[in-house]
Amino acid sequence: MGCARSQQVRQEQEYWGKGRGPKEQASADGPRLILVNRNSLQRCVFERASALRVDGGTARMTLASHPGYGLGLRHAELKSIFGWRYIETCIARNAGLTLRRSGEHLVYDAESCVLDVAWGDFRSHVTVNLVRGGSVGRTFGSGFPRRWAVNEDGTLSPANAAHLCLGVSQPRTVLVKQDSPRRLRLAAKPSVAAAPLRLRDTDLAIGFAEDVEERRYGEWRYRYSTVVDASQAPPACHRDANFLVTGDGALALDIAFWKFEEGNEVNWVGGHSDGKTLLKGGGRDWRVGADGYIINPKSNLALGTDCSLECYQELAGLQRPGVRPVAEELAALSGPEIVVSVQKLSGFNFPVRTKQDASGELLARQVAEHEGIRDHTDVRLIVHGFQEVSPDLSLMTQDITSSTVVALTLKNV
Repeated sequence: MGCARSQQVRQEQEYWGKGRGPKEQASADGPRLILVNRNSLQRCVFERASALRVDGGTARMTLASHPGYGLGLRHAELKSIFGWRYIETCIARNAGLTLRRSGEHLVYDAESCVLDVAWGDFRSHVTVNLVRGGSVGRTFGSGFPRRWAVNEDGTLSPANAAHLCLGVSQPRTVLVKQDSPRRLRLAAKPSVAAAPLRLRDTDLAIGFAEDVEERRYGEWRYRYSTVVDASQAPPACHRDANFLVTGDGALALDIAFWKFEEGNEVNWVGGHSDGKTLLKGGGRDWRVGADGYIINPKSNLALGTDCSLECYQELAGLQRPGVRPVAEELAALSGPEIVVSVQKLSGFNFPVRTKQDASGELLARQVAEHEGIRDHTDVRLIVHGFQEVSPDLSLMTQDITSSTVVALTLKNV
């Protein structure tokens, strides 16, 4: 192992700091790249992952699971922390940075960075970024956070955590400026009666990150706060005029480490008593205006998201309200490619591209490429831009094969 690593370090000296690979443009609109469970419908399947099974192989990281999207950068310039330089990653439209295989590392040569699991925390919903140290030796260290395995299904897993793989994050709640287009606006001002924190003009709400259990940090219990489908959002209420808490009173919306700065995460946190959960001092204080915007009075920053909701909705296949009548859509879409989503109930959507035929039916193929979908009781099908879809579920057998065809009939409501 030591000899192999020394040889790798010597070889990487040829690339170090040379900017040899193509440079990706930054796109801050897309959701974060994270670790998810291998059977999650949020997982990323890469079109050219097989090229990275060979040492020295390169691949542009575009997605087969989310056509038109790929691995991108949230910012162009390297940031610094504790002697490391890093770039945050995302999943973005028309993106696809190029990675090169070097031993068990995946290298972004344009900035001499390697793919890295944040803080070496091998749990779902942890972010994955590009990092480099002050030297080749430190960057290509033997630590597991920067070692990767390429799976047969086109997913990428940490070398020591085969049950996880790269995936797409739901929009995380963060602090934003009050004039930010990403600030969140509630459909109704919360009261003492618990109800989901629904967002205006969408079918979304503020809730918990999917497939992530309650976790602990010292004396605190916490759950990640994200934007979710409104049907999956927990009830919450406004308490003591300051706190936004879950309906059971166990968790309150909290600014991470009480750092009152733009971009800092906001999550659900609870203590061992009401006094701890409803801790005073500003980090859990929220004012909801008549206009529905949520403001932290101490920082004067608003509650928002770390990515564009429009981008996420397109990526996830969530249907927006206020769509045109189906007759108009049929006329507009006759012939060209459109998108159908296959969604596991309580799960993430995967888009399947297809074409509309002259009779108005849609043929959605490759349904079974995504694990976890086994029979028609487990899925629903969504056609982007249409108000109602009636699938002929009799065509979906107990064991769906890659040749299965699902006929969808469009109906107006």
